Amino acid sequence: VRSRSSSGVCVLAPGSGIILGGWAAVGVHAIYPENEWREFADDICLGEGISFMRRELGEAPDAPIRISHLPRCSAAIPWLEPHPPGDMGTIVGSLGCPNGCNFCGTTHMFDRKRIRILSAEDSFAEMKRYFRTSDRFLSVNLIEEDTFADNKFIARLGELIADDTEIGIERLNFFCLSANKSLSTWEFDDILKTGVSSIFIGVESKFAPTEGYHKRTGRTIEETFRELHRRGIATIGAWMCGFDFQTRDNMEEDLQSFIALEPTYQQLT
Repeated sequence: VRSRSSSGVCVLAPGSGIILGGWAAVGVHAIYPENEWREFADDICLGEGISFMRRELGEAPDAPIRISHLPRCSAAIPWLEPHPPGDMGTIVGSLGCPNGCNFCGTTHMFDRKRIRILSAEDSFAEMKRYFRTSDRFLSVNLIEEDTFADNKFIARLGELIADDTEIGIERLNFFCLSANKSLSTWEFDDILKTGVSSIFIGVESKFAPTEGYHKRTGRTIEETFRELHRRGIATIGAWMCGFDFQTRDNMEEDLQSFIALEPTYQQLT
């Protein structure tokens, strides 16, 4: 490991190794031949990092994984609430996604497969730990792709939340990501009963369903947003600009169709 100072390069830990991971690793591996990236890194991790590092360290790669006490956060609109009113926690439930969108690094890194890290029971226990820390606690971010596609996991998590007598479904809630196709396999009232309070949905484009993005099939996206909102479930709608099928002629139509969904929050890429 080297740091550059006014006097040149200072070697701090000459025996250290440098391993690249995450989306940066995907980009570096795709662009640079090995003889070039080897000049600034010893190895590249293109998939799930825990088992990779365990193999590097001579540990059992398939040993149980325990993830707890990730950093808490909060969010607010600064000109309305300069000091966020509560706390939010984070749980990493799984890695990877089977949908295979061609713009998604997560899909590429994990070969269109879901790697389950925490079971529903483990996720629920971590959720309970967060909510026990403070009466100000608002929600937990369940970080994984297309949660409602994993029916067994989300149904079990919903059962645990509904049956809890210590804190209960009145307070226990979570945010997750899901696709319209997966949400369409659920009745809206059953979605509500899982304890979910907000869902990130990749709208991508009005034209996505006919352009090969199968995660947009199922119910109309208009019905999905409307019925989630009717049940008090907030939405983060994600729209994208720059697809090959978008033109100067259809761009405004595409954007206006997204605005008409009235998502609670918006991500425009």
